[in-house]
Amino acid sequence: MNKSIKKTVFIFSISVLAFFGVLRLFSDKNVIREFSPDLTDCAESGLKPGDNVISLYNDDISEAFDFVKTNEFIIKKELKINNGGRLEALAIVFPEIIRWNFFQDLLEAGIDESLYVKGGRQIADFSLGPFQMKPSFIEDMEDFIVTHQSLAGFRYLVINRGTDEDCRKERIERLKSLEWQLKYAYAFLNVANVRFRNLSFNSDIERLRFYSTAYNYGFMRPVKDIQAWQSVRKFPYGSMGLTKKQVSYAEISVNFLCNFSNKF
Repeated sequence: MNKSIKKTVFIFSISVLAFFGVLRLFSDKNVIREFSPDLTDCAESGLKPGDNVISLYNDDISEAFDFVKTNEFIIKKELKINNGGRLEALAIVFPEIIRWNFFQDLLEAGIDESLYVKGGRQIADFSLGPFQMKPSFIEDMEDFIVTHQSLAGFRYLVINRGTDEDCRKERIERLKSLEWQLKYAYAFLNVANVRFRNLSFNSDIERLRFYSTAYNYGFMRPVKDIQAWQSVRKFPYGSMGLTKKQVSYAEISVNFLCNFSNKF
């Protein structure tokens, strides 16, 4: 084989590898953007200078992290953390563990699952599990996944077998499982990347702040509403905490990523 032919074959091989590399980048399994927060961004975590309100929740944050460490194996497995170091999905749902620890007994005691199973989200919609996911959130995710080809790899999450009541019952059963909640958390990060693909962020921390707010506030809400809610301090008590100092949901997410992710 002469030098000219060898050169042509080499260039062709490189082109093929590059082509399939691009395909891999945009494949269903790689919708997630790489996440590697800059330490400077972490130092400027979005809290106002001298603002130590979040320190009031240090014990609660530590307790929530204990839950993460106790379930470390399954969390890393389902969030693919060992395969890419992607802690963003965990940071997004982490604040809900605090709320779950606070209100678990109260919330679960008042739930009548049959109302949702029989009447749907218009009749009953409630938070379940450590990540406080609602059936309506799962329904919105299913609808979004079905209508976006780039998320075809997550269609196994879509429940469409049996009657509407059968589907709603299965949805509830899944939400009682940490494994399924983790699957949904991982899927949400992919969904968010598609839903907000036209937005630009100045840093990974800024993106985390927006994504975590979208998770908490509603990812199908208008972008401007999500942006406005990022700084609203209604966590963890919501309207019940009128006499208590609260933080924004996003502040807890950023705090976790910057201060705890190196321990996980």
